[in-house]
Amino acid sequence: MTDAVRAYKSSRRALGLGQKQHFELGGPVTLAFLAALELFVVAPAHAQSAGSASTQARVLFREARKLMDKGQFDDACPKLEESLRLDDGMGTRFNLAHCLEKTGRTASAWGLFLDVASAASTVGQKKREKAARQRAEALEPKLEALRAGWKAPGLAVGLVVDGELVWFKGFGERRVAPGAPVDQDTLFRIASMSKAFVSAAVLRLRDEGKLALDEPAERYLPELARLGGPTADSPRLTVRHLLSHAGGLPEDNATADLRMPMAEAEFDVVLMDCQMPVMDGLACTRALRERETRLQLRRLPVVAMTAASDEDARDECRDAGMDDFLTKPVDQLQFAAVLARVMRATTP
Repeated sequence: MTDAVRAYKSSRRALGLGQKQHFELGGPVTLAFLAALELFVVAPAHAQSAGSASTQARVLFREARKLMDKGQFDDACPKLEESLRLDDGMGTRFNLAHCLEKTGRTASAWGLFLDVASAASTVGQKKREKAARQRAEALEPKLEALRAGWKAPGLAVGLVVDGELVWFKGFGERRVAPGAPVDQDTLFRIASMSKAFVSAAVLRLRDEGKLALDEPAERYLPELARLGGPTADSPRLTVRHLLSHAGGLPEDNATADLRMPMAEAEFDVVLMDCQMPVMDGLACTRALRERETRLQLRRLPVVAMTAASDEDARDECRDAGMDDFLTKPVDQLQFAAVLARVMRATTP
């Protein structure tokens, strides 16, 4: 098991999310995640001294090989995983990929074979690169069968190095009706894949003593300090809150997905938070107004949502192109009154 996969599983335990079923049962997103995980983040941490770790890794490797020779792959895989954690060897990765294949973890084995092929290519080991790539290619029909079993129209896996796509493989079709294949330009919604990567990285930092789950998240993301809580006694957001979806922040969900194809004309009003990270509500409204002018679109009403209630703050909102404002925490009667006022002013 790579450190990244170990961290992912550890993250679920630490956050109280329980144990997930085996990766192969998770669907096409799981396949893409696991393949990417093996390709991108095989980077073991050496907690022990190099000498003792290397010695222990060799002992574990030899024990695993003996078990594999006897066909006891279920017992051999954990030893190879621990050996890889202690001392990252290309031969150990190859043997672990073989072991994973024999225990039915097809996606994990495929990803690790590709990882070995990429590493071998980097150091000029052409024979090992060829062997690993052939093993990966031999598994692709099984991956295609998994995709068909999940009834997923298509999926894609790519290897990115220094911002450049250096390897790509598409499975299935981008749309069922036309039958066009998945290619490098096919756009997918990635759902929650990024959360798994972030969780794995956060738990690695926690294990290294560089981060604490119950500290305020703004210590690591200063932009969050600008977010006002819904009430005066609201606690500060912690890292654990963010990772476990307990922070009260909006999320991408089925309702949002249904709204994505909507045209701008279908929206009646925008509720704009003035203290959003990266681009605040004022800058976002200015960009919206500029776009409306440039493309000659109808003016979409924007209501500011802000914790500030002084006149200077309201003038800033008006100057940015906002039509009205709500002061947080929002009162239901206030909300209804502002909404009615805005709709009256903007309805032809």
